[in-house]
Amino acid sequence: MAKKWLTGILFAAGFIVIAGCGQKEENETLAEVEQNQQQQDNETQEDKEEQQDFHQGSDKEDADGFDENLGQPGDDSSSSDLIVYQWEEITISIPDIWEGKYQIEEGEDGFSLIQSASAKKEEGMGFLCGFYRTDRMITDLPAAAALAYGNGLLYYMEQPTDVCYFTEDAEIAKEYHEMQEWINDIAATVSIDKEGIKYNPEEFVCPLSDTVPLKDDELLNLSDNQLAIARNEIYARHGRKFKDSNLASYFESCSWYEGSISPEEFDEAVLNQTEKDNLEVIKNAEKAYAQEHANPEE
Repeated sequence: MAKKWLTGILFAAGFIVIAGCGQKEENETLAEVEQNQQQQDNETQEDKEEQQDFHQGSDKEDADGFDENLGQPGDDSSSSDLIVYQWEEITISIPDIWEGKYQIEEGEDGFSLIQSASAKKEEGMGFLCGFYRTDRMITDLPAAAALAYGNGLLYYMEQPTDVCYFTEDAEIAKEYHEMQEWINDIAATVSIDKEGIKYNPEEFVCPLSDTVPLKDDELLNLSDNQLAIARNEIYARHGRKFKDSNLASYFESCSWYEGSISPEEFDEAVLNQTEKDNLEVIKNAEKAYAQEHANPEE
């Protein structure tokens, strides 16, 4: 009887153990299923987010109208590389998206950037801009902008004043206008490989009046205000102060000006002969202007 009782207990215990193991395996299986399901749900959500991001990116590109990998004018964060070109002491950087679209024509005083497509269609067409040097005034060049000066030379950029692209092809015209949008960015990269170069010519009417003789015809397009400034900037270079409030305010706004000498103490002996001669040329231009204009500017 005892032996049968013991056998029954062992049998019951074994059944419980087997049942427990089966329950454990079932729990582990359920956990694995739930884990796999959660992983699938996460992957599905990630796929949805990636698709959403893709469509949002496509919409943004369409809205902006350009591929952000190509960059755009004025965008310093652009991934577009630059093509460095040097002509004697003048160096510029050209965006690499111009590759195959432009050519360069060199001359004695500088070089020009030309749209190749227009130049191939018609000789002399495609002028985008040019970078040059001169020892003269550029007041007779309406589309010229001074960029730097020094050592008796003025460096400037000139742009076209008339239609310079092949107008009979819409694609060529579109490309030309897109290239034109980069011109100011290219001009901002200009550097001159010479000592003594300054990059603030816009703060002068006559940047070279201390070293280069002026000519009467170079002053014909200047107003009476510009002539007055041109005359007084010769004195201002040497630190002369001004009683006239307008002149004083104007020169104080110039980065190069350091007024330190009162008008009463200023000695014109500090002027070199070129400056003295240029003063006379400017004074004569002012007299001629006053005679030709009944109501000069104030």
